[in-house]
Amino acid sequence: MSLDDALKLTVDNDKLDRFTKLFLDSGFTQVELGHLATRENGHWSAKHLVTQLGKKRVTSPEGRSILKQQLAAIRHFTKRHKFKGNIYQHISDEPLSVHAQDYVAVAKLVHELFPEAPVFDATHCTTELVGSVDIWCPQLDIYYKHRDFFQQRIKAGEQVWIYTCLSPGGAALNRLLDQERTRQVLLKWLIVHDNLSGYLHWGLNHYQKQTDPFRVTSPRFDDKTGPSRNFLPPGDSHVIYPSKINHAPLSSVRLSAHRLGLEDAAMLLELKKRSPKQTQTIFNELIIAPKQHQLDLSKYREARTKLMLDLTL
Repeated sequence: MSLDDALKLTVDNDKLDRFTKLFLDSGFTQVELGHLATRENGHWSAKHLVTQLGKKRVTSPEGRSILKQQLAAIRHFTKRHKFKGNIYQHISDEPLSVHAQDYVAVAKLVHELFPEAPVFDATHCTTELVGSVDIWCPQLDIYYKHRDFFQQRIKAGEQVWIYTCLSPGGAALNRLLDQERTRQVLLKWLIVHDNLSGYLHWGLNHYQKQTDPFRVTSPRFDDKTGPSRNFLPPGDSHVIYPSKINHAPLSSVRLSAHRLGLEDAAMLLELKKRSPKQTQTIFNELIIAPKQHQLDLSKYREARTKLMLDLTL
């Protein structure tokens, strides 16, 4: 999509259809539509959001016109491809309280003009967005801090996912290169334990230009120079590696741990249906407190064996 000088939207449907077919043919079943807005001037604590196309403030007449055109085009695209029940709309990444009003304004437009698509975002603020976000996805440390709030959203019928990015560190669960692999497994246990709906995977293959992902495990996160420049924690940028063999990615032990955790989650969900009490007993052996977990591999294997045995009874 692009805008002309008069801020009129044009869509390259041939290119859009080609990309859509590429992903559908590869087995993708859900469609997440890109962010409609971003922070003004790229400043993290900006007071306003601007449109991705044209960079107009989202509450200005120009910004609202762009958003309405964009939502109309997207809705036409989804109807043409008969997407229903598997499409989601992102508004702006990791919104903060300082520009929450702008976020709410865009969410209102989405709900009015594109009601088929739930609003789904990584969220850094809470109460300000109630009624605007349909699927919450707080960073894990934010979820820990506001767990009661997010549990209330689940009871209200909304979905809550979690993700890790840069943090949390210390004793919390994460998937960094220098952490025990048990943490990646227990991320999925936590999801079932807290009735969460999913895990948003940041940093699958976020390689930096002209760097070797096999050697550079803590790439720079921004373009700053001097002591203020930021680096990602080791392994935060990627859990798969490029390969010249059939252009297929290479897995990692951390990605394998994620898969093991997903397999455990499927078993835990099944046992939870049959016997919540038995499931909670198994949980208590590994999920001790929000930031306290049993990471000993032998203890994990004992709990997993008990889980499988309980399922066969």
